Amino acid sequence: MKIVYKQDGYHNYCYNDKKDKKDLGITKPKAPYIEEVFWAEKSMETNNNDDDKEYEDKLYIEYKITYIDIDFYLLRKGVIFLWEDLTTQAANKIIQKIMLLEITPKKNKPEKISLFINCSKGSSLGAKSLYYFMKSIEIKIETIGVKQVSGAGIFALLGGKSRLALPNSRFRLYPQFSVKFKCKYPNPEFLNELQAEHLRWEELKNIFTLETGNSIEDLNIISYMSTTEAQKYGIIDGILTEIKIDKTEAEKASEEKFSEQESYKESDQELVDGWEKESDQESDEEWDEESDQEWDEESDQESDEEWDEEREYKTHF
Repeated sequence: MKIVYKQDGYHNYCYNDKKDKKDLGITKPKAPYIEEVFWAEKSMETNNNDDDKEYEDKLYIEYKITYIDIDFYLLRKGVIFLWEDLTTQAANKIIQKIMLLEITPKKNKPEKISLFINCSKGSSLGAKSLYYFMKSIEIKIETIGVKQVSGAGIFALLGGKSRLALPNSRFRLYPQFSVKFKCKYPNPEFLNELQAEHLRWEELKNIFTLETGNSIEDLNIISYMSTTEAQKYGIIDGILTEIKIDKTEAEKASEEKFSEQESYKESDQELVDGWEKESDQESDEEWDEESDQEWDEESDQESDEEWDEEREYKTHF
């Protein structure tokens, strides 16, 4: 068995070459991101007597491309996915991500948060907590239905300030809470929990009526809707045909600074190449002059020696 490991700028993955390609253990890809790097002058020595202003003057910023985890990259862009059942754990993860973006500094904060939803069921507690949290947050949150949205996913979709869906999305309404049982001596704790669950779903039904303007009785009937039908019904505000992710102020500034930095590097490289070319040309000219001078001296010396030999020969005879 041979384990092959490959790495490039975007992917890290390893696999067993004797297994089928379906068994590839592929890790999450990485995305390019421009970040600021602070550098200090090489000649600078940190002294206790230096002021903070003098220390800052000796620092300079360089912009470079790094590769970060794609989930973290999308989170910086304000993109969050609900691609599972809306349990309390899933709702807690989404709330933490939204709160992280809310407390982010303004220059790094996205203009809006896009929550992509592909959820068909979940718990009443998770749906209720996520809905009220999204309604109470200051940052704009748009919810986008993708593929299948039903059950608790409907209430996550209703929590957005703007509700959209892709053309291929489908919506399903069905009774959220119905229990029939016969027990002579029921457990009181079970009855209390059952009553609490019933009250939570009744509150969610009122939320559904408030957001869509339709009757609660519609939730007691199983019904399927396309995106156009859901828009007419009031579940979504519009159909999304093109997805656009806006850049933050810091990303725009970093890209501009990075392009300026690269242009400066190119111009500096052109100057260096020009200087090297001029220096090579000057050295060639100096070499040619020196070689010509040496050649003239050698030829003069040889001609003098030949002339002396010829004169001695004539005087001898």
